[in-house]
Amino acid sequence: MTAEHLGLPSDSITYWALGSLDPSRTPQSQAAELKEDLAQSQISPNVILDIGWYPSFDPNGAFTVSVIQDMDWSAPVFSRRARSWPELRAAVAEALSV
Repeated sequence: MTAEHLGLPSDSITYWALGSLDPSRTPQSQAAELKEDLAQSQISPNVILDIGWYPSFDPNGAFTVSVIQDMDWSAPVFSRRARSWPELRAAVAEALSV
């Protein structure tokens, strides 16, 4: 899985642990690779897009895409859950439009 698969510019990536995931397989079938900290992208100087899987390593979990402004992790300006690659791409696209 690359940043481009999710519509993220590669030069904005500050953390990426999605590289070992295979987009041709379901996320649930790769649960051993799914954890809370999967990816971060610096959208602007004070805005971060964060992707994680909650609960970690649980095939019944889901991706959470959050937009964090001014490092206020307690109050994301955007948050969506996704259980499939298409849902994750849609959540990232929506997050980028916030």
